[in-house]
Amino acid sequence: MNILTSFVAVLAALITGMYIQPVMQKPICKPIIADTLFRHTLPPPEIIARTDNSRTKPIILDSLDVQISVVGNIARTTLTMIFRNDNNTVLEGELNVPLDEGQTIRRFAMDVNGNLREGVPVEKQQARVAFESVVRRKTDPGLIELTRGNSFRTRVYPIPAKGVKTVVVGYDQELPAFNDRLQYVLPFVFKKPVAGFTIRAESAGSDAEPKVEEAATGAEFIPENDGFALTVRRTNYVSERPFSFSLPAGESRAFTADQAGTSYFYIFSTTQGQFEKKLSPRSLVLVWDASGSGSKRQIIKELALLDLYFQKITSCEVQTLILRDNIESGRKFSVVGGNSSVLREYLQNQPFDGATNLGSLDLRHYRGDEILLFSDGTGNFGGKEIMLGNAPVYAVNSSPDAEYSYLRYVSQKTGGAFINLLSSENEDALELLTSRQLTLISATSTGATDIVPSVPTPVPAGGIGICGKMNGGTAVITLHYGYGGREEFTETVRISTKENKTDADFIGSLHAAKKIAELDMKYSENKAEITRLGKEFSIVTRNTSLIVLDRVEDYAQHEITPPEELLAAYNRIMTTKKQQKILDDSTRFADVLRLFADRQKWWNEKFPKPMLIDKSEQILRISGDETMNDETMSEQSDALMPTSRSMRASASPMMESRMGRGGMSAMNGRGAVQYNTAESNESDDEIQTTSSISLEAWNPETPYIEKLKSSPKQEQYKTYLALKSEYGGAAGFFLDVADFFYNDGQKDVALRVLSNIAEMELENPQIFRVLGHRLMQLGYTEYAVGIFRDVLEMRGEEPQSYRDLALALAADNNPQEAADLLYHIIVNKWDARFPEIELIVAGELNRLTAKSRNTVKTGKFDKRLLTNMPADIRVVLTWDADNCDMDLWVTDPKGEKCFYGNRDTRWGGHISRDLVGGYGPEEFIMKKAIPGTYTVQVNYYGTTSQKTVGPTTVQVVLFTRYATGREEKKEITMRLNKTREVIDIGKFEFAEN
Repeated sequence: MNILTSFVAVLAALITGMYIQPVMQKPICKPIIADTLFRHTLPPPEIIARTDNSRTKPIILDSLDVQISVVGNIARTTLTMIFRNDNNTVLEGELNVPLDEGQTIRRFAMDVNGNLREGVPVEKQQARVAFESVVRRKTDPGLIELTRGNSFRTRVYPIPAKGVKTVVVGYDQELPAFNDRLQYVLPFVFKKPVAGFTIRAESAGSDAEPKVEEAATGAEFIPENDGFALTVRRTNYVSERPFSFSLPAGESRAFTADQAGTSYFYIFSTTQGQFEKKLSPRSLVLVWDASGSGSKRQIIKELALLDLYFQKITSCEVQTLILRDNIESGRKFSVVGGNSSVLREYLQNQPFDGATNLGSLDLRHYRGDEILLFSDGTGNFGGKEIMLGNAPVYAVNSSPDAEYSYLRYVSQKTGGAFINLLSSENEDALELLTSRQLTLISATSTGATDIVPSVPTPVPAGGIGICGKMNGGTAVITLHYGYGGREEFTETVRISTKENKTDADFIGSLHAAKKIAELDMKYSENKAEITRLGKEFSIVTRNTSLIVLDRVEDYAQHEITPPEELLAAYNRIMTTKKQQKILDDSTRFADVLRLFADRQKWWNEKFPKPMLIDKSEQILRISGDETMNDETMSEQSDALMPTSRSMRASASPMMESRMGRGGMSAMNGRGAVQYNTAESNESDDEIQTTSSISLEAWNPETPYIEKLKSSPKQEQYKTYLALKSEYGGAAGFFLDVADFFYNDGQKDVALRVLSNIAEMELENPQIFRVLGHRLMQLGYTEYAVGIFRDVLEMRGEEPQSYRDLALALAADNNPQEAADLLYHIIVNKWDARFPEIELIVAGELNRLTAKSRNTVKTGKFDKRLLTNMPADIRVVLTWDADNCDMDLWVTDPKGEKCFYGNRDTRWGGHISRDLVGGYGPEEFIMKKAIPGTYTVQVNYYGTTSQKTVGPTTVQVVLFTRYATGREEKKEITMRLNKTREVIDIGKFEFAEN
């Protein structure tokens, strides 16, 4: 059905039924005027698919169809994009969709087997689990989710070789009004030709013809049905300016609609935004965000605004604060006669470096009549919220990747203003800095509830929208306007569900979107309600996504309600699944208990084990005059171990535990071996040792480190900043440079350099894990806790996220929360890619409870899992990349290598299950070490990733006397660049006393 027809009934509401009575009107203030259209531009939609092959051709936007429908001041936009893959390989890609303030994603669809399938709402974590699971089977999922900074990331798979992929994204918005005209802008510019380009724009229920403003030469709106329509069709379309049009704002209007048994109303009041002059400040605190993301801001425009501002107020004392990974007290300036050139130069010379630690900014400690905050508001390191004082905050943003809701909260909470330079010119922004803006202070009602906005909200230039729920057939809404909390006048709106009724389906969704935007100002407090509304109204939020899956079985596996056409089959599957789940949960925990009992049995065994015999009783040690040394025995033992990756990868999570602790060596059948039951004369208990750990020096062999070494110490930071422009696109650069400064004793510089990783790519758990682990190694446990909390928010479906946070909390002296998180891993079900991680975590839990000296409350823990088992040697391997297979190898003094094919050595070494799908941990443990040298290595076996696999960062932790209270620990982080690469990590030396 044409979108226009679904909105036609709104017409009755637009021309009948609403009465607005202004009271105490005071038109004595200057109205907000904008003489130019909203001008900022964005690149067109683009799918990025990274591969290891530098000759891979980019994915092309082959066709773009834009459908726009405007009813009143509400616009719905639908983008249908066809992308073409000219490569011979199937690719996975990401489509980033940056949206403007106030735009809300409400539709996502993708072609599946040639048919368009609509996305369904689901919690973000659940959506990720489903997406990753389906991608691994190489079938068709699609996912759209909100990332930080009001950007929407669409993950698409597969993009077929020599084929095309269709993606549909729809969003709603309330149109801003300038000079009594509503303005619509499609902000994309097309510098590369788009083979097929179509725009269809419709305006319903208006007698006034819309006016094309930009990028549609020769196209005009023409009368159609009871409104106007425009169609633009181009081939090989190129444009330097965005498409835009305007239409008369008209009179204030209201309408109602029923949705899911609730009657909603929407009012668009054309009360114009106005300004009231205020006294100029005599002292200012100017907070300048110089973190890495500051380079994305329009600094020239921001500085030009400051010039205008100081020329306006003429004189002022200014205290500058520089915000990066920490707050720095900058210089103080006296602006006299409007001359701020020295201040401008100081700000312009601040390098953009480091992460953004909003929590380091405590405005209660600084005196100023007002505070100017130039920032995107995205905190990604340390504390996430500014400590606000009594002074009003004027938050200025010029970055498309901004936390609009938080900046608005900071300004509205303090009585300041939020200034978005992307959607206003400096002359208009100056009015916001030097005046008080007219505010909708509150809305009271009879016959209506749940009205939004419910907090004081500035009135835009062309009017403001108000939503709510009707209690009955009529309602009276009173809108209270004023300045700085002082009421100046009111408007009274009477609404009737009969006279203002429409069958348009967007009013309930618009109410939900406006409420979500308000709740999002304090996201952590309102997460549950935001999630509920997002799922109910199919709105993409911080915690709800829209997902498309291929098969009904995929929806059932992840308990995601599918589109209507799959619902009947889904319900049949779910009936059976619920019955099976009860049995599976019971069996899974029984397996965990069995694994732990096996570990206890191993810990109580005596070593060394007897020599091995095969099924035909061919003894591996040689009788008579012949002697087999330890090295020969180890080689022959390894030769008997099947090392097929397909065999171990296909094993079920609990299979090896049932095979026996020795893995393949305990199997029955052809080629299997078993232990001779003869007793050995040797015993590990008779040997007392001292120990040490040494690590191989990690030399990344990079040109930038050589340049830093050759620079004078006072010039090294400047040298790093110059190198950053060339190498700063890779996390490895910041890891290496941070190590350089840390080892040189410049720890504050090292922390700032390292923190840049948090700025590289918002909501990328891979690089955040790398950052968190390195912070732990350098002793910055408080920062590591914050980073790992972010990772848990991003990847709560993976047990490693809980484990990383738990270990960081334990290091930061929070053992109870750490223990609770570790126990959460043990008792919950995880993807089959992470077999037996519960056993490794159980050992860490017992070590933690023992170390805490009974301060950890364990009353809710199953007592059968609470036994501490110290060990002379423990090695743990983790890595950052999903779908990558790393192997831990430990070779003992007798020459026997413990690895996935030889999981139990003769002298008591044991290695955990091999994780072939990503992250680790893999653990080697030995209760009692024998004298000699133990060599630790890592082998990068391979990857199954469909995306770019650059260097994989691995972390290895080596312990002696683990869980004894006498631990020694050393850690190393390094990068592996290619498969089949073997890296020497370090050595243990045990000497007999």
